[in-house]
Amino acid sequence: MKYDYNKKSHQIIGAALLTVGAVLFLTVAILIITAFGSYNDMIEAREEVNLARANVETVMQQRLELIPDLLETVKASSAHDEKIVETISNASNMVVSAMQSGNNDDIDTANENLTIAISDFKSFMVKNYPELTAGQHFTMLMDQLEGSVNRIAAKRSEYNAAVSEYNTLISKMPNAIYAGMFGFEKVEPFKADEAANQTNMVDFGN
Repeated sequence: MKYDYNKKSHQIIGAALLTVGAVLFLTVAILIITAFGSYNDMIEAREEVNLARANVETVMQQRLELIPDLLETVKASSAHDEKIVETISNASNMVVSAMQSGNNDDIDTANENLTIAISDFKSFMVKNYPELTAGQHFTMLMDQLEGSVNRIAAKRSEYNAAVSEYNTLISKMPNAIYAGMFGFEKVEPFKADEAANQTNMVDFGN
């Protein structure tokens, strides 16, 4: 059918088509703008999660770096027990492996085992080598190691908060639609760290 600009019915049809076209254009434009806004929000939230996780790993690494110095102090003072050294070393290596794997459950388990091993190590040393444990260097190292438990717990809490915010963001509409489109997936938080409340889990043969 040839469009007649002077015919009233054709003018109405043309106006209707223009209106529909304008509505569709505006709808698409709004969807694109919303998609970009949601995408940017999810990117920022995911980066907060990544930063928080990096902070957790940093404080864990700082604790690991204290272990060799502690063991050298023990060896230098002739308070050398192979089982103690092996237990602490193995627990440290477990944390390293878990951090490399990136698996939260493995990191949780390894971190708790190391915390328990350090606590039992201190108890063993205080009981069997009181002169060594009274020394300034040993005391300083143990204070730093024990303080690291609180620092790790604080960073884990910050990470879990960032994860909760991110997971909530990508679950809400319309973000949930865009999250699937752009590949945003939920992140697992760390579980509660109960290692500080557990003692005497490692047997040094006493």
